[in-house]
This record gives sequence, structure tokens and C-alpha cells, in this order.
Amino acid sequence: MVSIKVALFISMILFSTLLIQINYVHAQTRSTYRVLLIYMPGIPLEYLNYTNSPLFNKWNETLVIRLDSNPPYTSLYHELLLLNTSWSLARKLVLGNNVIENNEIIEPYRAIDYTFINNTWGFLTTVFINMKSIDPSIHNRTLNPYYNYTYRYFPPQLIKLEVNETGCWTGYWDLLNTSITVRYTNETFKITIDGYIRDVVFNNNTLDTQHILINITNANLTVKPGLYNIKFRIVDYNETHVIVFTPGTFEQSNWLSKFYGLYVKPINPSLPIEYFKYLDVDDIEWVFNETINFYRDMVDYAYRYKEASLYVLSIPLFEEIHRALVEDYISDSIANNLTIGLIQFINYLFNETVKKLGDTYFAIYVPYVYSNNTVINNIDISELIAVEPGLYKFVGNDLANLLKILFEYNIDFNIIKHGSEYYFLVKYRNYTINNIGQIDNGYFVLYPSNRASFANILIDQRTLIGYITMFAQGIGIGFIDINDVIRKQNSRIRELSDQISSLNRTIGTLNSTLTNTQLELGRCRSDYLNISSQLRDLRNEIDTIRNREKQWMVYALSGTASIFAILIVMYLIGIRGLKKK
Repeated sequence: MVSIKVALFISMILFSTLLIQINYVHAQTRSTYRVLLIYMPGIPLEYLNYTNSPLFNKWNETLVIRLDSNPPYTSLYHELLLLNTSWSLARKLVLGNNVIENNEIIEPYRAIDYTFINNTWGFLTTVFINMKSIDPSIHNRTLNPYYNYTYRYFPPQLIKLEVNETGCWTGYWDLLNTSITVRYTNETFKITIDGYIRDVVFNNNTLDTQHILINITNANLTVKPGLYNIKFRIVDYNETHVIVFTPGTFEQSNWLSKFYGLYVKPINPSLPIEYFKYLDVDDIEWVFNETINFYRDMVDYAYRYKEASLYVLSIPLFEEIHRALVEDYISDSIANNLTIGLIQFINYLFNETVKKLGDTYFAIYVPYVYSNNTVINNIDISELIAVEPGLYKFVGNDLANLLKILFEYNIDFNIIKHGSEYYFLVKYRNYTINNIGQIDNGYFVLYPSNRASFANILIDQRTLIGYITMFAQGIGIGFIDINDVIRKQNSRIRELSDQISSLNRTIGTLNSTLTNTQLELGRCRSDYLNISSQLRDLRNEIDTIRNREKQWMVYALSGTASIFAILIVMYLIGIRGLKKK
């Protein structure tokens, strides 16, 4: 019992010391500077050294740290992992744009613990921009254009219209259950959607419209009722037909936190890459520019709030460009041109952020990279079906045999069980599995930094995320350099470890003293038991003498008194000895 009290007392002292030290570090590292964190999965580091990149010829002022990345390699999973490193795929499986929990498909923002978000990121210290996993009605500074994806989404459309007897091009639009007409008058194309808009003009040079408000009230349509701002572009026309394209949009309400008000333009956070195979190069560039313009507007809205410590902007566009290239929707040259456009937008971000927010540190978080490295071999495993890059579902009957195969090929994997299904998380090395792979570890960039790159340092992904969350709390920015943070904190950890060792030695000494005391108490207890036994014998003998008292009354009257006195003296001596012990 004594040892427990001592240990608790020492623990309280140590815990108080740690609290003091944490508060000291917090006070010393708080900064007035802000951080813009760009979350951009997939993009190789060398792309950031393009001529138009904001980091071009600035690597001596840029910190670069490599990450030990974890599968699956999807932007949504790593966004959720960024928000909460304890994310469990066994409980909440991430597939596509959704999360599966308890056999129910739910939106990512419904799978988030907002108490954790508040405690870790803060409701006012962090602004989330284009993050699918945050509910703008709960987090006070969020712009989530995907919020209406499930129910109020106007999908991309290609609409072919045939010429009629009046010289107009007409057709039926199933999505809105109405007719659509394009006419050419006064050297200008005009579009009419029966019941919605009439004679909206196309620009003669760009062949696109201004944004148009479409108010849908019919609850029986595929697109749910709401207000949708949308644009159209003519992508092909001749005497017989006209083809009109729209990149789609989302319903205009609820995707912004109330602080930001209302946005009344088309909402295009992603590229409709499945339609790229039907579009010419200039049409693809038009779609890309529309998306970039939306990102610019979104950032301008986000910067209306200037009191945050951290602004987190998700840009999944490189991942979409890469997918369009892999699936042969676009050529290498188009992919390269779009990537250059993306880098130019990053450069715009750097300049605009300083203009709007003042001094700012820029961080780029890339959890994994699409690689062009040569693959030594592809491994075909029929028992596994790829559901995401790095995530395979077990569809065989012999799990033990599958494990044997994986071990034989020296594949780096983990197993999770979601419901009754087994899934395998695979880290790609110099191999692909079922022709899927070529994904490398990611990296983290911080600019400006007073340290050079650390390309040979490999940091655990969850550890890095811990440092990123420090930015939201205003901690660590004053050090400028994460490496410096690590060095200072490791030094303090060593000091605390020395203190703990010293306290452990003190505990050892106290335990030794306690053991000796317990041994001494044990000897005292033994003496006590011996004396108690003697007292019992004396009492028994007294009882025996009292029984004989009547027979020896006359003779033993005086002797009995003496004997009794002697017994009393012995008793008192025994008691005193016991007390002394």
C-alpha cells in the first residue's frame, strides 16, 4: 500500500512537470504567422520545380521530408487519416467517395467525430477548403462543395441536338424531362431550355454561356429540387447537328459555413474526366480552366476570414489528371499541359495568399506519389480483387494458401476484417499486383525554411500529421522548421527520460527500505505470536489453580497470594514487552 501511494505521488509530480513543460513550449512557439497547407495527392516532387512553380530555384529555402505512406492510396482515405490518425478501416471502410460503416454507405462528413475535430483542429483556428469530410453546418469555417453530392448534384452532360425544318437544332433532355433548342441568329448561337431559360447567348469567341440559374421544382426528376448555377459550351456543330456540353454543378446552398454567405456561380471542384474522350483539346482546357476559376473563387471566399492559424486546401486535380491519362481519356501532351496549368495555379495561390493574409508559411502534403519507375514484375493473384489502389478484397476459399503466396513473393501487407470480409492492404515496392501499383512514398514540403531538404529522412505518416495539427494550434510555427521542432522535442524527451530514471532509482531505494521495514515487522509479528501463546498458557494455568483453590484454601491462602502476585508480575512484564516490541 505504501509503494502504491509513493508511486502515485511521484506520478503526480511528473505529470505536473510535463504540463508545465508543454505549456512552456506552447507559449514559446506561438506565432503570428499563418500556414497554408495544400493537400495534393499523387504529384511527384520534381513537378514542383517547374519553371512556373513557386518553389523554382528555392530549394535551399525549402524543407522536404519523405513519408512512409500507408495504403490504400486514395485521396479520400488519406484526407480522413489527416483529420484523425486513429481512423480504422476495419470499422469504417473507405471506398470511392463514401464510407461503409455497419454495412451502411454514408457520406464522409457523417463518419467524422466532430468533438475530436474541435479539440485537435479547432472550429475557428482552422479553415477547411474543398475537404469532402467536413460538414460546413457543424464546423464554422468550412467550404465543402461536395456536400450536396449525394442528393443535389447536376451531373456533366453531352447533349446532341439535330437540325429541324425551321433550321434550329433541337432535342429532348432526359435529365430535366424537357426539350432543348439551339438557334443561330444575328451571327450568334442562343440556347433555350423549355420551362427554364430562353435565348441565352453563347459567346462568339469561346462558344460558352455566362452562368445560368436553373430553378428545379419538380421532385420527380433525377436532379432534386434546388437552385443550380450552370454553364454550357458548344463543343461541335455543323449543318446537321450541334453538341452542347455542361460540366455540371452542385446545388448552391449549404456547402458553405454560414460565415461565408452564398455562392452564385457554377460549382465545379472536380474534372469530369470520363467525358474527356469525347472532347477536343480546347474543350478540355476550357473545362480545366472553369475548375481552376472555381478554386480561385473558393480560396477568395475562404480568405474572408483572416483569423485562422491554418488553412487546409485539398486539390485532388493531379490525381484526376493521372487517372485520365492511365485510362486513355487524354494523351501525354494534354496531361502535361494540364499539369503545367495546375502548377501555375499553385503559384497564383502563393502570391494571392500573401496579398490577402500577409506573411504565410506554405506547406504541401503529398501522402503518396504516382511513379514512373520501372516495375520489375507483375504478380497475378486470383484470390485478390483490387477495390482501390493498395486495397484488395479476398475472394478465395483458402486464406492460408493466400498468405503462403504473399510470403513467398515477399509482399508487404496487412490484413483487416470488415464485417465478414477480409481485405489486404498492400504496399507496392518494385512490383504491381494484378497490374495495379507504381505508387511510391509521399513527401512533405515547408517553405520558407532555414534548412535544406532532407530527402534521406523517412518519417512515419502519422507522426508528420501530428506536427501538422500543431499548426492549427499555433504551435511549432515559430520554430519555422519541423526538423528543429523534432530536435528540440527529442532533447526535452531525453531530459524527461533522465528525470524518470532518477525517480525510478528513488522508487527503488524506497522499495528497498519498505522491504526491510516489512521484514522487521515480520519479526515483530513473530515475537507477538510467541508472547500471545505464553499468555494463553498462563491463563490456563491460572484457571487450573483456581479450581484447586477450594481444596488448598487453608494451606495455600498465603501461598496462593504470593503465587498470584508472581503471575501478575509476569503478566505485566509480558504486556510491557509486547508493547515495547
